[in-house]
Amino acid sequence: MTAPVRPSMRWASASSELVDAGFAAEQAATEVRAALGEGPVDLVFVFFGAPHVAHATTIAETLKRLLAPGCLMGSSAHGVVTAEHEIEGGPSLSVVAGRL
Repeated sequence: MTAPVRPSMRWASASSELVDAGFAAEQAATEVRAALGEGPVDLVFVFFGAPHVAHATTIAETLKRLLAPGCLMGSSAHGVVTAEHEIEGGPSLSVVAGRL
């Protein structure tokens, strides 16, 4: 008897240093979607620097529109960690998304 094949989890991350928070969220979401491929996005974490705090609603709306996550969680941060480096000060946004 063969065990059923379970789909594996998939994770992707992307970041942006664009000044416009909406464009930054769109850039990161587009990269994450491309890395994950078609299918549902179950969980999205977004971290953004101080210059984007006033635009948290725009960031959330953009990510919801482009990724339609089952759960979206976000936080502002002094330093935003990306797959490549940490960004302190200035505009920064990092998205981690998963299909569970």
